[in-house]
Amino acid sequence: MKNIDARRLAREDIRKALRAAGLLDGISLQAQQLQNETRPCFWRGVVRDPVARQKDIYVTWHIPSSDTAERADDKTFLREVILAVDIFSKRSFESEANHKMLDRLETAFDEAGFEVEFADEQYEENTQLFHYPLTLHKLYGGTKI
Repeated sequence: MKNIDARRLAREDIRKALRAAGLLDGISLQAQQLQNETRPCFWRGVVRDPVARQKDIYVTWHIPSSDTAERADDKTFLREVILAVDIFSKRSFESEANHKMLDRLETAFDEAGFEVEFADEQYEENTQLFHYPLTLHKLYGGTKI
């Protein structure tokens, strides 16, 4: 499988999983919609919109790596795509609401076929936000039997 194809499939899978967990794609919202929206939103890459950065909770994601996992007959057979998911919140992830959201996300990622690695919650003094980083892994490619 070509790298570009594996990355495209991973982008589709992560968006579907985030939506399945109840999040909205922030890029699809107009400024006024974003201001009024109470559900968590997600963005690919860094959130630069000042309104979005003021939300109680939001998620960003990107693909830091995609590499050959298996080769056969001098061709890439499987590719592992790694996605970095960062959840930012004004409240600790020990709060009931944030814990429930993490549970929904883990379920959605599992159902989408991702392996999920959880890191520890961090508090960022400069932004005054709690940050919960996740790393997702998924293999793409292979042949159907």
